[in-house]
Amino acid sequence: MAKQCKKCGVPPTIHKTHVWRDGCIVDKGNGAANFCVYEASFHNDLMDKVGDHLWLPMDDVVFNVGRHASTRVIRDLLSSHPLMERIAFKAPFYHLSQQILVDFGKAMGTGDIEILEHRKGKYGSLIVRAPYNPAHGKAIIAGAIDAVYGYPVCSSINEEADSFTLELVPDREDVKTLETFSLLTAAGLAPQKLEPGYEMPTCKRCGTPLVIGDSYDFDIEKGVITEKASGERTVFIWVYSLNAIIREFGKELGQDIEDLFIAVERENFARKLSKTLWNEDLWGEDRIRQYLAQRGLGMLHEVYIDGDKISFMVKNSFIAPIVTGRLLALWEREHQADASYKHTVINDNLKLTITPK
Repeated sequence: MAKQCKKCGVPPTIHKTHVWRDGCIVDKGNGAANFCVYEASFHNDLMDKVGDHLWLPMDDVVFNVGRHASTRVIRDLLSSHPLMERIAFKAPFYHLSQQILVDFGKAMGTGDIEILEHRKGKYGSLIVRAPYNPAHGKAIIAGAIDAVYGYPVCSSINEEADSFTLELVPDREDVKTLETFSLLTAAGLAPQKLEPGYEMPTCKRCGTPLVIGDSYDFDIEKGVITEKASGERTVFIWVYSLNAIIREFGKELGQDIEDLFIAVERENFARKLSKTLWNEDLWGEDRIRQYLAQRGLGMLHEVYIDGDKISFMVKNSFIAPIVTGRLLALWEREHQADASYKHTVINDNLKLTITPK
């Protein structure tokens, strides 16, 4: 199998397993919204600032949530193909299957993953060079291993300057770890099927939206995705992970934590707009709809304008605070003014109202 589409450059592990529809990047088999396209620096800054706000290091939270999300995505991929699920990790197929998972992780921008050794049921080790986030990188690998073995696998991790090595022992984790593993689990994220509102032109060879190949460089060997316009590292990040963190912290701590997520996203996106997207015309209903849909952030359904007030309805908005932060930054750049906002999320539909401050 070619490592990238010869026409648009997108890896086949993306377009063979996922499709862009209803504002989401959806698993072709089970219809779950698995990924969104997200700046690595935004993710890392968000986790740092939430940790500072809570006086709580986020690495353990990111690891546990990401691990569960990774397990779920891999199991969903396998369950969509029953024959593959039955034979994938049985001799003599498991070496091929584990390489497919490595290629999948690298195509998502996880980093340069290399299996050093693995004897199924006995031991294994692998190294990941240049992970975009060590905690999330470890989570993705650990979750994939859990999916292979069918239960949370004991492991130890050695971190170095720009890499980590994971050693695994195919034995169940202890009860305490299993309890931690069950926290912050992901909700089902199947998007509503919507009337066609935005059809993205697609590559005639592989069917991926052309804007993905036009916007990003995929270095498959290094497991790195780079945004062409800004040179910024970008990842196909689990929507499950971000959704679980936002949902559970919001449930425990209330509106305050959601406002923090919004504030960090608003600040980061405003900085990006001023430095690398300053000449991009992202304002306007059609352009916003396109921007959100291509990144898997939801489908802009309606816009209401009433004097100085504007309201957006974004459907299938599984990470609504991130969408809210970006729309606020866009409005403030367009109007050269500070904004106030109100937002509600009902059944994964975001209603956001922006007014001048």
